[in-house]
Amino acid sequence: ANIGLKWNLKNGGTNHVVKDTIDIITSGKAMVVGYDVTHPTNMSNDKSAAPSLVGMVASVDKDLGQWPAIAWEQPSRQEMLGDEFTEKFRPRLLLWRQRNQNRLPEFIIIYRDGVSEGPFTQVLTTELPMIRKACDQLYLPKQHPRLSIIVSVKPRPAHYAVLLGEIFREKYGVGDLAADQLEKLTHNLCYLFGRATKTVSICPSADYADIVCERARVHRPALFDISDAASTTTSASQPVAPSNNVQVHPNLQDTMYYI
Repeated sequence: ANIGLKWNLKNGGTNHVVKDTIDIITSGKAMVVGYDVTHPTNMSNDKSAAPSLVGMVASVDKDLGQWPAIAWEQPSRQEMLGDEFTEKFRPRLLLWRQRNQNRLPEFIIIYRDGVSEGPFTQVLTTELPMIRKACDQLYLPKQHPRLSIIVSVKPRPAHYAVLLGEIFREKYGVGDLAADQLEKLTHNLCYLFGRATKTVSICPSADYADIVCERARVHRPALFDISDAASTTTSASQPVAPSNNVQVHPNLQDTMYYI
């Protein structure tokens, strides 16, 4: 069953659908995004030689069944995303437009994984402006999307902190209804993890992003799979060259190749 579920996802299919979800999703006007940063661990060579990896997924359909992805490198141990985030986010919007009758999403709901409570403010001051900059490049003035950013807290993966709530507060007001609708969406998403037949404890958009990072690590054997013998001859001042990195084929870049 697991192989069949993965095969269907990689071929553009949808495994699960939740019918009783919030109207923001059923309207077909929302893109849900998840991204995560992972750092080199259990490395036999000097950790400074290996970069941190960023994985990002974004939905392209109102059933939230397909989550194409992108992965890239950034300086080692850097938790906040760098300036390239804008250029990586923009293609997610273009792909959503391509799959949705040439319309851009009116709502963008972002699940940010891998952030402890300390850097919450940095997400808003560093990463949010880059997301808005990507939107500036594609949207007409006064037609920008509403954004919500939710963080999956590291010590408690089932606990979420809302850093920005433009969508739910504007639509449902300030109070229990807005919180209930966000909670319902997050709960429903946990039934949509494509390679499982049961609910999962972490929102799939964040979980998928983590899987993308794992796949990106496998695609960089020169950086992450150095043997003990090779590591003894590698100097800390001479980072390993990623000469044999595996590149995702262009025909697969807009699919769930990572699953």
